[in-house]
Amino acid sequence: RDNESDILIDKGELEKKGKLDFKPEFDVFCEGNSIKRIKNLRFEIILNNKAFLNIKKTDYDKFFDYDKIIGNIQIRFRREGDRITVNSNSGSKKFKKELIDRKIPERLRDNILLISRDDEILWAVGVRRCEDYYVDEDTARILRISIEI
Repeated sequence: RDNESDILIDKGELEKKGKLDFKPEFDVFCEGNSIKRIKNLRFEIILNNKAFLNIKKTDYDKFFDYDKIIGNIQIRFRREGDRITVNSNSGSKKFKKELIDRKIPERLRDNILLISRDDEILWAVGVRRCEDYYVDEDTARILRISIEI
């Protein structure tokens, strides 16, 4: 895949509107080694309060500490040199190695949707999320990313 399909999320626009919806025209890898079309992709900022604890969470909803994410966010597919943080001590490994370790078939790897910040993967949809941006007691604003398939 080429970089032309990348979608850039402008944090200023997200902060102003509170949420952004996208209806990307591509198929993506899903758990269970299947490929499906995305119906909707939503980025939403919510305040960290008791209401957050009551939000129903699914495999296609991920929550991040919004204020820890520096710069803009991209929606894209994998590239050479991508890395993902795999433990809380900021230990990372090449994303290609993660895919091999998880035994994801090579024919499906280019269909894994990535939510990233530059070369750092925040969430490889259907695979794993980055360990650096978890919501904790110090989190003021939460970024909720939801995918409807």
